[in-house]
Amino acid sequence: MIVIGKLALYFAALASLILVLAMPRYAKEKRHANALKACYQWTIGVFGAMSAAIFVLFAAFIVQDYSVEAVAQYSNADLSTAFRIAALWAGGPGSLLLWAWILSGFTAAIALSKMKRPDLLDTYALTVLHGVQLFFLALLVSAADPLKVIPGGVAQGQGLNPLLRHWAMLAHPPTLFVGYAGLTVPFAYAIAAAWSRNASATWVKLAHKWSLFAWIFLSIGIFLGSLWAYVVLGWGGYWAWDPVENASLLPWLTATAMLHSFTVYRRRNALKVWSLALTVISFLLVIVATFITRSGIVQSVHAFQPDNLMLWLFLSFMAIVAVGSGQLVASRSRLFADEEGFTELASKEFMYFLNNVIMVAAAAIVLAGTLSPTFGGPALKPETYNAIAQPIGLVYVALLAICPLMSWRKTKPERFKRYLAVPGLVTLASALPLYLYWQGLENMVRGIDPSSVAQPLGYLGLLIAVFAFTGAVQLFVAGAREKATRTGRHFVMALGGLFVRNRSQAGGYLSHAGLSIVLAGLIGSSMFVGDINEVLPGKAGSSVVVVDYSLTYQGAKTVKFPDGGTKTTATFQLLDKDTGALVSILRPASETHAGENRNEAREAAVAYTPFRDVFVIFGGQNPDGSVSVNVKVNPLIMFVWGGSIILVLGMMLAWWPKRTQEEPVAEKTRPKKKHRTLPATATEG
Repeated sequence: MIVIGKLALYFAALASLILVLAMPRYAKEKRHANALKACYQWTIGVFGAMSAAIFVLFAAFIVQDYSVEAVAQYSNADLSTAFRIAALWAGGPGSLLLWAWILSGFTAAIALSKMKRPDLLDTYALTVLHGVQLFFLALLVSAADPLKVIPGGVAQGQGLNPLLRHWAMLAHPPTLFVGYAGLTVPFAYAIAAAWSRNASATWVKLAHKWSLFAWIFLSIGIFLGSLWAYVVLGWGGYWAWDPVENASLLPWLTATAMLHSFTVYRRRNALKVWSLALTVISFLLVIVATFITRSGIVQSVHAFQPDNLMLWLFLSFMAIVAVGSGQLVASRSRLFADEEGFTELASKEFMYFLNNVIMVAAAAIVLAGTLSPTFGGPALKPETYNAIAQPIGLVYVALLAICPLMSWRKTKPERFKRYLAVPGLVTLASALPLYLYWQGLENMVRGIDPSSVAQPLGYLGLLIAVFAFTGAVQLFVAGAREKATRTGRHFVMALGGLFVRNRSQAGGYLSHAGLSIVLAGLIGSSMFVGDINEVLPGKAGSSVVVVDYSLTYQGAKTVKFPDGGTKTTATFQLLDKDTGALVSILRPASETHAGENRNEAREAAVAYTPFRDVFVIFGGQNPDGSVSVNVKVNPLIMFVWGGSIILVLGMMLAWWPKRTQEEPVAEKTRPKKKHRTLPATATEG
């Protein structure tokens, strides 16, 4: 079986090389139509070969074939079937194989859908995709062999790192890889458009759905990784600005800008070079993210071991992509120059332009901070990242809230004032309640740590979040009113119709609303965290006061695993400080396993409430019998999770294929009335 898998990888590599050379040649002349069709068919064959290779590795994990190095390193008999499968992407070679397999599937899907009527743009895009596949296959048959065999094998595997034995790790890496592979498709179409000198919006229309699809999965992957970090890593947060965490954020930032640029490209024939450049930059950052995680150049709890051959292969590929793509885009800059452009600052076009500048600047700052230690510079602390990211984030959300209220070309002051009135008044009305809430957060933190510094930026951020959320709701209401009048339907039915027949715009509004909720959550859970470290007597009934609660220790229990590892679980009661009422029973734990993967995993226990979490980490039993406990009060963190879900659901709605059925128009039985058209969003298809 292992031999079959290896042969499948070599076949896929050879076929990809041939297709890279043959497809551009056959694309230009009709007399090669049959040969070109065969190339499309062989593209599907490459996916078949990749599927055979990954099936062989899956089978090795399932049957516990410890003669395969990856299985010996990341699996053992104690793992459940689900985690044996997840162990495939726990190592560098297996994760690269999964990455390449997903990419080959996307490439095959495009080939299958375009096979009957192949054109130059699609063929060039497939050529680029095969070129990227060829790079990954070169890695898989050299520096990162996922089917490498250990002579003689071993009796038992080392097992999966306890930190990775969490349900989120079953989905976090695959969703990231789907996002990474998905962003390769718009890159391929951008290069194909420049290569074929096709400056029309055709390539953007082809790339748009793939871009949304990739962005959705990249967002889900980041969300699951943050959730895993929050619950498993045991430090009380969800984003530590770790180099590998930053790596996944980089393409997300530029892909967000890319989606907004695509809207302007389609609607106004502008930001065309920006669109080309952002697709290239997003793909490059995908490769940078993969490189950071797997080359060993950065220190991270998530990174793999260093490998010199892989380091140089990645550097060579990134140099080829950067130089080749950069030269191609530069040489086509006149062809892709904006036909209309923008001259007015008070316009939707300019707001989209600012969006691009902010996102690219944010990505550049994060990239520089991440790679700084590699080149002898200082390692930025999370506090430094936060100090930079917080004002940038506030400005970005404010611009995102204002942008839909603007018009294309030029915004008339009276129109802008009309749209601004409702969110402005609601924000003004909420100023005092938000101020009191903000003061309450400040007092909570100061009560725990008297040396804490005031955070006025937090108050401003809460006001911006309210403004942005109200603006998104207003767009829904305005759209439903316009639709109700035009079709003669009830307002509620018209509002539902937005989610059915205006999915792109409704999804955009929903995403903007979700982002405003996330902003509020980020403010509360990063600026106003209450942190208490306490050593309690090791007897039941010992307690510590935590803001409005009393945390009471009830005892601890240790169990041993068959592999020699242990798990110690402590029990705490969280009580209302004033009434003594039971709020929650919390059972944090610490866990270790035998073998080389012995890292201690601390399983936090969290009391979830809508407006704050009480996060408890059990530090273990001390030699003198006392127990250590760390308690964090995280305000508004549920807003991060809930807002993220709404954000992704909005993008999924925008991505979902449109209905083509036309809506009925109401009879003209009442006087005509002017209604505002729905503002465009970045998700518009």
